[in-house]
Amino acid sequence: MSEHRGHRRIWAGSVLCALLLAGCVTAPTQELSDARRALALARGAGGEARAPSAMRRADAALERAVEAAAAGRSREARAAAREVLGLATSVRELSVGLGALECAMSEKRLAARMRAALVRVEAIVRADGVRVGLAELRRALRSYGLRASPVGGGPGTECSRR
Repeated sequence: MSEHRGHRRIWAGSVLCALLLAGCVTAPTQELSDARRALALARGAGGEARAPSAMRRADAALERAVEAAAAGRSREARAAAREVLGLATSVRELSVGLGALECAMSEKRLAARMRAALVRVEAIVRADGVRVGLAELRRALRSYGLRASPVGGGPGTECSRR
């Protein structure tokens, strides 16, 4: 009976080792797919413009991963694909953060221009009383780089959200 258990343990250990080895030998298709998807997301977030050197490193790592996979070097391909995934994820997070910062700065500048235009419009209204025409108001707004839009805003009044 105990000899039978010993054989069963050896057999289970052999099956486990075979499964582990099979996982190491298979092509890293999922890892390559994940790396490509992460790289596409980084590009979509503006990574080429905001972190060009990291994007070049990620592209080079992806090339290495593809070449290693084609040559049957699965372990090397997986390592390179993980490198791509890490770089691309970092670039995407950086790009999204910088984009939000740029948007906030743009909104802050817009708010400052709007305050200045409002002061100018109020001065015009005080000087001319109620006779201020729409053309004068539009000129005042344009002098601050703003446009008169219908109620509810218009293009350029809000940053695009990603």
